[in-house]
Amino acid sequence: MTGQGYWCLYDAIVADKPYRITCPALLLCGKQDKAGYTRRFNERWSKKTGIKLAWIDAAGHNSNLDNPDAVNRQIADFLLTL
Repeated sequence: MTGQGYWCLYDAIVADKPYRITCPALLLCGKQDKAGYTRRFNERWSKKTGIKLAWIDAAGHNSNLDNPDAVNRQIADFLLTL
């Protein structure tokens, strides 16, 4: 997947980056997201980092536009856990 002349999420996952996300974080992903390998990479990234992954029903790549009520509920619920 690397070396195809464009940046790819795969590169971010496998690379040994000099930073780590150390604050509470939430990864939101639309269940109908068809952009590349988004679903697989987000699942791997969540598992690797321990960052919670929340799936948004009736939403694609722009879940905040496709289903803003569900996105806002996920964010509100996440903030209540802090």
